[in-house]
Amino acid sequence: MYHRQRRLQNNPAAAAPPPRQKLLDNHGLFDDPEKIFQDEILKHEKRVRTDAGAGTWETLRGKLFVSIPFLDTDPPMTTSFLLKMLASIRIASAFYSVINDCDEIYNYWEPLHLLLFGRGFQTWEYSPEYSIRSWLYIFFHYIPAYFLSFITADSKVALFYTFRILLGFFHAAAEFHLYNSVGQRLGYGIARLYFIINLLAVGTFYSGFLAIFCTAFSALVGWPFAAVLGLPIVVEMLLIRRGEYIFKFIKNAILSGIAVLALLYTVDSHYYGKTVIAPFNIVLYNVFSKHGPELYGVEPFTYYIKNLILNWNIAPFLALLAVPLSLIAYIPTCCTFDSKNNKVTSQVIRPTNSIAYWYRFIPVVLIALTAFVWSFIFFSQPHKEERFLFPIYPHIALLMAITLSSIRHFIPKKFNFFPYLLVATFALMSISRGFAVFKHYRGIAETHKQLHDYLVFHPDVHFDQMNDPIQVCTGKEWHRFPSNFFIPEKATDKYGVTKKVELHFIRSAFRGLLPKPYEIGAVPNITRLIPTDMNELNQEEPSRYIPVEMCDYLIDFDDGTNGNPDEPNFVQVNTIY
Repeated sequence: MYHRQRRLQNNPAAAAPPPRQKLLDNHGLFDDPEKIFQDEILKHEKRVRTDAGAGTWETLRGKLFVSIPFLDTDPPMTTSFLLKMLASIRIASAFYSVINDCDEIYNYWEPLHLLLFGRGFQTWEYSPEYSIRSWLYIFFHYIPAYFLSFITADSKVALFYTFRILLGFFHAAAEFHLYNSVGQRLGYGIARLYFIINLLAVGTFYSGFLAIFCTAFSALVGWPFAAVLGLPIVVEMLLIRRGEYIFKFIKNAILSGIAVLALLYTVDSHYYGKTVIAPFNIVLYNVFSKHGPELYGVEPFTYYIKNLILNWNIAPFLALLAVPLSLIAYIPTCCTFDSKNNKVTSQVIRPTNSIAYWYRFIPVVLIALTAFVWSFIFFSQPHKEERFLFPIYPHIALLMAITLSSIRHFIPKKFNFFPYLLVATFALMSISRGFAVFKHYRGIAETHKQLHDYLVFHPDVHFDQMNDPIQVCTGKEWHRFPSNFFIPEKATDKYGVTKKVELHFIRSAFRGLLPKPYEIGAVPNITRLIPTDMNELNQEEPSRYIPVEMCDYLIDFDDGTNGNPDEPNFVQVNTIY
């Protein structure tokens, strides 16, 4: 791609296509390469005249480093290969990735478990008194999970992983669409690099009207701050092409907002039992409340830098170079072509302020700008969590791919392997990080899974000696509890005694507010109840704990020490276990 373009720029004589030649195969005569090239030039000239300086990609159809799509000589990867690779890695992610944030468990998996099985843990966010979480988001997950529950009726753990695979397929579909979009808009060389980086990234392993609607839906239903990700759409339609799209944007934004808000109002008001629009509440809490999320810990800005390096190693540093390097590589590719007298010559255009000159480079600027704005917002917040950076992970992968593709324009042909050497380095470090996380943090989920299977399939103890319901306890590992999907609804011993199974908390060194089990009853009646012993100040509620002596099973972490009075080493406390 870039070598053919370079020849056109530096040597007009070399711009002429290869000599006329006839290529034969078993079926007949191939098209003449010279004629094909001439036709592409004529099509490009016609598109330029049609565009009349507006700089619309839909008309000009250029790519980042080539003004004529024909010059993009990097072939696209086959659909079959893409789907196989994406399906394989996302299925593996469903089974082997670690849930590293308890908020995902208690604010998403637990409400989903409640809708499916009638019980689960409730956080203060889901109390009707505060109602800052939307039930609509949970309800959209509930619909497919409900049908999957019939297939995996013997094991809730199987349902958990099957549903994660389903989510992985949605993730893969989005990645597949993004690959094709990048290939069509920026070039298939960049798309290939993006695909490889995104596929191997440990961070990802663990993360039109339709565009406006999806932005509105994700912001209002999922997370209000996701609206920032729609920045490229806003800039494109309101600033760059305001004459053509401003009224379409306003109309579609209003229609999308009304449609999504109507769904939110209906579903959330149904489950909370009062008029609720949850996204407004979460903005009020995070932005305007006196205490806000700082109650749950504050970190310096270096917290995110460390997380980016751990999850993306060299990628963030390369991503920072995407705009300047691609700009340097972009300017020489802005050429006009003259095909008079059957000769093709090119002339480099000097940079101008027109959109027609920059239209192929604008997507790079908008992608980078979105990532920078998102980073600025969350780097400046005192309360920081790793998951807050997940939405810009695709931006990091794409910007790194743009950097690597730009580098290829500055190095001799014999060093073309250098960008792929960087990719190999990135891949090796990512795989190492992924293996380390799996090895050191997989234990708690595996332990819960083994206990689940033991109670459901082959218990060799007599339940008469245990509480009814059977009480499984956790203390300092409460934040790694993988959800009630790993706690069976009931268990039957070899003597035919059947009892329910419940998870309880014992006291540890943690002094914040723990979740509380929902009341027993029917949904939505129990979701409309204001729970007792609940607060938004992260203040400890002693009613959450039961004495350790009441536990039938205790899941805890043995760190090899003697522990302390709040968190004893239960392996060494022989009087209890």
